[in-house]
This record gives sequence, C-alpha cells and structure tokens, in this order.
Amino acid sequence: MPNPTPRPGTHHIPHVGMRIIKSALAVFLCFVVYLLRGEQGMPFYSAIAAILCMQPHVSNSVKVALNRTVGTLIGGAAGMLVLLFERSFLPPNAHGLQYLLVSACVIPLIYLTLVVKKPTASYITCVVFLSITVSHGADVNPYLFPLNRVLDTFIGILVSLGVNSFRLPHKKDKGLLLAPCLEGALCQPGEHNADPSAGLSAYTRIHLQRLLDQGACLTIATNASPGTLAGALGDTPLRLPAVVLGGAALYDVKQEAFLNCKTLSSTAQTEAAVVFAKQGVGFFFYATTHSVLHIYRVPTPGEQAPNPAEQAFIDAHKGDRHEHFVPVPPPKEARALCLLALTPKEKAQTLAGALRRRLQEIGLADRVSLRPANIDDCWAVTVRAADATLLNGVRCVQELCAAQHVAAFAAGSVFTQVDGEYAEPNGAALLLGVEKGFAVCTPPLQEQTFPSGVIPFSAKRRDCVVRRMKRLYFYPNRPRKKYR
Repeated sequence: MPNPTPRPGTHHIPHVGMRIIKSALAVFLCFVVYLLRGEQGMPFYSAIAAILCMQPHVSNSVKVALNRTVGTLIGGAAGMLVLLFERSFLPPNAHGLQYLLVSACVIPLIYLTLVVKKPTASYITCVVFLSITVSHGADVNPYLFPLNRVLDTFIGILVSLGVNSFRLPHKKDKGLLLAPCLEGALCQPGEHNADPSAGLSAYTRIHLQRLLDQGACLTIATNASPGTLAGALGDTPLRLPAVVLGGAALYDVKQEAFLNCKTLSSTAQTEAAVVFAKQGVGFFFYATTHSVLHIYRVPTPGEQAPNPAEQAFIDAHKGDRHEHFVPVPPPKEARALCLLALTPKEKAQTLAGALRRRLQEIGLADRVSLRPANIDDCWAVTVRAADATLLNGVRCVQELCAAQHVAAFAAGSVFTQVDGEYAEPNGAALLLGVEKGFAVCTPPLQEQTFPSGVIPFSAKRRDCVVRRMKRLYFYPNRPRKKYR
C-alpha cells in the first residue's frame, strides 16, 4: 500500500503498509498449501503469483490475476505443444532448429494476446512459454512441469485474491453520507487555498476506493470544475454525484453528466456584467450545453489580451475533455452557472463589494464569494445563484442516497473573514449546516475561532481526513479522539 505523501520540507520514513503485510501473509499461505499437498509442485511460482497479484485495490488484483491466468494458460499450452513437436519431428541435439522454432513462436503468442484483447498478458505468456521450452525441454517428463506451473500459479492467484479480499467484520454506518471538500480537506488538509490540481495522495485515493468498495455513501464538494475534480480523483470512481462549481451543479462522474443545475437569472447576469465592465475586469462565463461545460471569455471594452492569471487559467483548461474553453462571449440565451473573475487581491475586494451592493440594490440574493485563486497571487471573485451552495448540493446528494446524516470536512480557514465576509462562505455554510462538521486545521488549533457545533481537528498528516472518514464509517460507536 502506498504511504501518505509527506509535506514539503519534512523527512518522511515510509510505514509498513497493509499491502506489504498481506504480501508476506499470502506467500506464507502458499507454502502452507504446498506442505498440505505433500510437497507436490513448485511453491516458488505460487509465491511469485501471489506477490504480483497483491494490488492496492481488489479490483486491480482481479485484473492482474486475470491477465496472469490468461498468460499462463496460453504460454503453458503453447509450450507443451512445442515440446511435443520437437520430440516427434526434430532430430536429437538440433539446438539451432529448436531455438529457431522457439523464437518464431513468440510472434503468434504475442499476437494471440492481442486477439483475445489481453495485451498486458503478453509478457507472462512469453515468460511461461520460454521457461517450459528452454529450461525444461530436456526433462525426463517435460509435460509435468507445465501442468505444475499452471496449477501452482492458480494457487498463488487464489491465495492472493483471498487475502486481499478479506475484511474484518465492522458495524458500518450505512446511513452516513461522507462529504469532504476537495480544497483544504482532501488536498493539503487545513490549507484553504490548497490547489486541487495537485491531486490526492496515493494513500487517500486507495482508501477512498476502499470506502466505496465497502458500500460507503461518498460525495466530494468543490468550488472547482468537473475537469479539475476528475484530474484530482484519477481512476477513483464516485458512485454518487459530486457537488461542483461551489454548488451550482451536481456532476455524475461515471456518466459525465450535469444534474440539478442552478443558474443565474438573466437580470443577475446582465447587472453583474455591467459591474465587471465598470470595474474594467474581464470574466469567465460558465454554462452547460447537453451536459458539456463551456467556459466563455467575456473581455472588457477595448481589451487587447487577457491578464497573465487569466491566460494561465485558459491554458490550464484548454484540451480538457470535461470542459470546452470558448474565447468569445456567450450567446444571449445562455444561462450561467457562475461568473468568475481573476484579479489582484485589492481589486478583487473592490469588485466583490461593488457586485454585492449592486445585487442588493435591485433586490437579488445571488451570492458573491472571494477566495485565493492559486494563480499569480490573484484572487477569484465568483457570482452564483442564491441557492448555489455546497450545503444545498450536499443535501441534494443526501436525498438521492437516502442518507440519515452527513459528515462534512472543510478547511478551518473558511472561517477567516475578509472584508466583513467569509473568505469562502459556501465552505463555512457546509460545516455549519450538517450534523457533523469537521474543520481541518493546520496546528496549533484555536478553538475560539470556530462556531458552535463545528469540530476542529489538526491536519498533522496529509491523509488525516480519509482516516477520520474511515473511523466514522467503520467504527461509528467508537469514542471520538481529539486531534491536537
């Protein structure tokens, strides 16, 4: 099992993970099976198969086991046929012809793995074939080795799958919905301006997968777009929709479809665009068409080129299959999920204040948020619909999975106020609005800064959030530990 990623500048000694322990246990059980069989066969091949099939995820172990099974069967059968041909038709001691035949057989063997759509099995196919035809061709009974090789490989595969699939019984909290924020909880816990494009640690990915395999209800809440979320998750498949764009929509990662979109009204879009123009700030316009996210660029009047932060943002989103960047203003009939501007902090504060005042003057309750953007020290000013919040998004997911209660995780710095407002009001509202709200903080903790009902704990390790999630799901009745 890969170990947690250390924080920059710290010395990290890897821990002995469960994958290492399981590999040793599987090897020992292969030797036990060998003894129970009366020391028949070759336990070396069982142990090798057990180690190779021991993967971080059970699903990966099954894939490796299937490839090894296919490769062993093809290589073993071909090796026996070649030995039979050599003994029947080739003259004794014709080593040149034997080596030519064996070498030529490699071509159809590799091609056969492509035909059966198992190209990753070509390596083990050739290894088994060559070990039979080259190393054991002169045996008194050359057919005994292929049979034992296949049988011992199967034993190692079954032992490895059994050990990797075994789980101690737990009283799981099936009524719990786990809702960590991507920024500041799963990515670099405790740091509000954590960059989700940096991805998750290997440990976090593995244990998110295990929670999903064990039936946990899990969603992820983020201010980012589906493309950024998909990049951070890698191959971790969420079964429930994720809350994206700060709650403006739900996104089904498996189906690649948007659900429950909350768009700005035409009045809000028009008035916000007027404020952006008066402040001399261009912005990005997020809209969906047939479950495809389009990001339009709306320049300021007379603008020659985007500012460096905007250009970096454009470059990061170009070529992403989850979202399309369009370097022109949106069509008039388009409705925005959100509007986003990237500008230096002082300008961002002025812009956010002007947007709030204008929307309040015309009686609209649409939300204006302000947060660090992780691009050239700029800040992001975002306009969303009044009901487009992470909390509302998580509640929608809760209804979909019929969960009884929610445990949410967000960076503790969401409660830091900027210009009289929360730096990220959506994240703060998420922790305040659920049954269990965990504020993940860089030590030391300062409990007096947290509202009542929010549980602070220290982000001593990058994987602290997924560890707490495992504890809540697998051990719901265990007393809560305080993290300091």
